[in-house]
Amino acid sequence: MDTSQLLDGLRVLVVDDDTDNLDLIKVIFEEYNVQVTAVTSAGEALEAITQLKPNILISDVAMPDEDGYSLIQKVRNLAAAVSQIPAIALTAHASEEAGALALDAGFSIRLVKPFDPDDLITVVSKLVLIAQYDLCPVCSNKQLSFIEWESLNKIRFHCRTCKWNESYGLDKAKVAGFINRYHFKNKMDGLNKPILGEPLKNNA
Repeated sequence: MDTSQLLDGLRVLVVDDDTDNLDLIKVIFEEYNVQVTAVTSAGEALEAITQLKPNILISDVAMPDEDGYSLIQKVRNLAAAVSQIPAIALTAHASEEAGALALDAGFSIRLVKPFDPDDLITVVSKLVLIAQYDLCPVCSNKQLSFIEWESLNKIRFHCRTCKWNESYGLDKAKVAGFINRYHFKNKMDGLNKPILGEPLKNNA
């Protein structure tokens, strides 16, 4: 499946107090038929998430009044399945510590600003693919458990609860026990769902 097919009709929520950044992201997604909802505060974003149930959240970290870390923690504590939404943290800080802070707060991945438009498209495309593997096969933690990918076909997972981590190819991640909890309508149809609790494989 190519990028256009992955992104077609995807619902993306973007929150940033800088309207220029919001306009830029809208333009980036235009050619892919992505439905972008743009808001300028964490409060607006939380309301939009519960009402619109977007597929992807993109949030600036350094916002006034309430920052992106506070927003993602509130999102992860929602009772609905939308609490598991894949989320991208936008930050100007490129250090490993800043990246770890974003992951610990509940973001799926960190993207450093300024970013290349192609990098944003690549990250979102891979999040759509990776979202089918978001339940830890060891402790069944209901938090997103992937942290990074080495290529389109290989993902490194990390569980925030039991600290288990391992790299898997996309095909073998199913065998490892990862299942989809937050479905992307019409995008993940036909994928074989594994049985939770199968033994883990040591190598991807």
